[in-house]
Amino acid sequence: MKGDSWRAHVQSVFAGTTPERVGTREPLGNVCQAKLGLVEAFNVAGNPQVFVRSAADIGRIGSDHLKVCLQLRGSAIVCQGGREVAIEQGQLAVYDTGKPYSLSFGGMWSCAVLTLPRHALGMRHQAVAAAMDHPFPASDGAGAVLAEFLVSSVAQRDRLQLDTAARMGDAGLALLGATLANAEPAAPAPASTLRLEILAFVRAHLADPHLSHASVAAAHHMSARTLDRLFADEPCTVADYIRHLRLEGVRRDLGDPSQAHRTIASLASGWGFADPAHFSRLCRAKYGLSPSQLRADLAAGSVAARAALAPETPPFG
Repeated sequence: MKGDSWRAHVQSVFAGTTPERVGTREPLGNVCQAKLGLVEAFNVAGNPQVFVRSAADIGRIGSDHLKVCLQLRGSAIVCQGGREVAIEQGQLAVYDTGKPYSLSFGGMWSCAVLTLPRHALGMRHQAVAAAMDHPFPASDGAGAVLAEFLVSSVAQRDRLQLDTAARMGDAGLALLGATLANAEPAAPAPASTLRLEILAFVRAHLADPHLSHASVAAAHHMSARTLDRLFADEPCTVADYIRHLRLEGVRRDLGDPSQAHRTIASLASGWGFADPAHFSRLCRAKYGLSPSQLRADLAAGSVAARAALAPETPPFG
């Protein structure tokens, strides 16, 4: 298939994703598909082109699926959330169909694709996010078995009964989990390492009243926009994380009997809140109580009060 026919086919198979031309040549290709219970396997091939899933596509056809591209021939680059991951022949990469992305193929290429519901993989959000930072080898170990599985599953699609296909889908999920959990990254993951360093820096400087999104960026020799891109796929921004940890720090001190002699302003200042009025507004927004009401409820010592005001799980674990 080529041109408009190929575009329409890809859009129907991959939830609105659109193949766009590279240079003057119309995109062309072919795709074979196998339904395997919760997951689907594909063999896809074509000429140079870029698959694009935009925010408009997501708004029109939502998706909570992850996708795995396993390069059988040629190479590809997946771009998502300011991150670029190059996939060479014999490697695979994971990306999120619920967020805009592009997948660029150069030269003649073929790949095996696995789509799966986000929950089916059984990995924590942080682990999945980290797995998206780099490719994984698919030429040996569990990755090689996964590659053979995907190609064979599609080749045998017409001979599979529904219950057999569903069991095979479970096997594919297990192979993918083993590949991501046990394989060494095929390339360094500097973005993941940098995020960990930045979060550690934030925790170490919480008491500094000048700690902010801008100061964190400056301390790591990057622009504020680069810092935004680095955390684009995380649960919250760096500024949100700073505010969360500071509020939880004050909350702990307000409930600590050994700190009862200190004023609320003093406790808040110790966690970087220089403006008492600003802290009071943040406290009401976070806990639904003024700082003095929060302190009184914690001092009352009731099980119900302490349970209601239990600390939240930090956004980054």
